[in-house]
Amino acid sequence: MENTRLIIVEDEIIVAEDLKSILTEEGYLVTGIFSSGEVVLENLKSITADIILMDIMLKGNIDGIKTAELIKFYYDIPVIYITACADEATLKRAKVTEPYGYILKPFDKRQLHTNIQIAIYRYKMEKKLKESEQWLSTVIKSIGDAVIVSDTKGCIKFINQKAENLMKWKNEEITGKKISQFFSVIEEQKHIIFNNNEYITEDISISLANNLLLISKDGKKTPIYENATPIRDKNGKIDGIVMVFHERD
Repeated sequence: MENTRLIIVEDEIIVAEDLKSILTEEGYLVTGIFSSGEVVLENLKSITADIILMDIMLKGNIDGIKTAELIKFYYDIPVIYITACADEATLKRAKVTEPYGYILKPFDKRQLHTNIQIAIYRYKMEKKLKESEQWLSTVIKSIGDAVIVSDTKGCIKFINQKAENLMKWKNEEITGKKISQFFSVIEEQKHIIFNNNEYITEDISISLANNLLLISKDGKKTPIYENATPIRDKNGKIDGIVMVFHERD
């Protein structure tokens, strides 16, 4: 807590100083107090913080909500809104910026501390998850085999570059859509449509038929080997399927 740096954005100086006093007593380091969105955005070029406490009804050319939106985009610093009261339309706007909490005036030490700690923990966990996802995405993109990830409903969540090349579809074109619409596979000899969804309930990785033909967007038929593996959540429930395939010589 003693290393946690905070910035206060509040246009009422008495309120800001009162908040700083409470935070300092609790062991936080207040690295700046700013009275407008323009000023805090300018100063964030030279100072930083682990979290920002933002008056939701901030006066000036840009209010607290717009300031929080810009901070999220340019600096990726979590924001907690400070509010005495706000109408439904304001709260609806605020929700879109995905704040890390709301602190009500007048300030309560316990509520203040709890909100800050929860926000910091949530931000760290989200950052760790994002980094993990980026790492996994980079690995999948770089491997030589084609990869398709789908959910239990058969909707595509991701395909890598190799899969794009073989299928002639772009990841952004087909993500969220049914895999059966884009991943067309038939058995080479019998020309029977091969159904991958049958394997989503299996418990192990399965090497599928080795006489398959992938039919791409432009109608080209490519001989492939395919392997299907279920994805499980932390409770062991099947959450999707990973299909890996590559061209046969």
